[in-house]
Amino acid sequence: MSKIFLILVYLQCALFSSPSEQTSRFILTKDHSENQVAGVTLPSTWWSRPHEYAWAAQFAGPNLVVLDAACGISHPFKWFLGETSRETWACDLDSRIANQTELLQVTYDDLGEEAYQVVKMKGQLLKQVNLVHASICDLPDNMPQFDRIFCISTLEHLDPISREQALEQFARNLAPNGLVVLTIDYPKVIPEDLLESASEAGLVPAKKAHLGTPPEGALSNGSLFIYHCVLKHRSE
Repeated sequence: MSKIFLILVYLQCALFSSPSEQTSRFILTKDHSENQVAGVTLPSTWWSRPHEYAWAAQFAGPNLVVLDAACGISHPFKWFLGETSRETWACDLDSRIANQTELLQVTYDDLGEEAYQVVKMKGQLLKQVNLVHASICDLPDNMPQFDRIFCISTLEHLDPISREQALEQFARNLAPNGLVVLTIDYPKVIPEDLLESASEAGLVPAKKAHLGTPPEGALSNGSLFIYHCVLKHRSE
């Protein structure tokens, strides 16, 4: 992660209470993107991640306790959170998340030698980030209450019942005034359906939510679009 990008992130964090930052909507091609996260260059096949990570990064901050839910093994967003947050947890259903040797090997296999060396040199982060083998549908009881729960392009891989369970877990582990920051692949998940499931779990959009079909200029790989969403407790 470049120093310039970190400075931009902190400036964005200071301003993120702006309604526009918390609006739930489809990501647009013209929206800000970053091809490098925590010093790791994202592969071109991860067509949406530069936009998703750049958007989600706005909600990080040095005084926050955060969770990267279903973080992936080689995906570097958890390292970014470890560099920018007071306390970082990351969980994944893949058991390799809790094995440093296997995690590094998967990073090498997926992203290559350069990314492997970057993560390996961040040895302190491997200890600093609490890496947990767990399902987002059943988060461990020893986890703290989180100021931010990040879940990037994961819920579309769950069946509707499991998706509801995950959102219930997010609500249970979300601190008062906390935010759930997530993205979904459309049309695998329809935003209206997501918000209905979130409502059942006691979560509502933090600000305005744009619904319907993707607008002109929406980011797409030809078949999928990306919708980003910010949720909070209903009572707040």
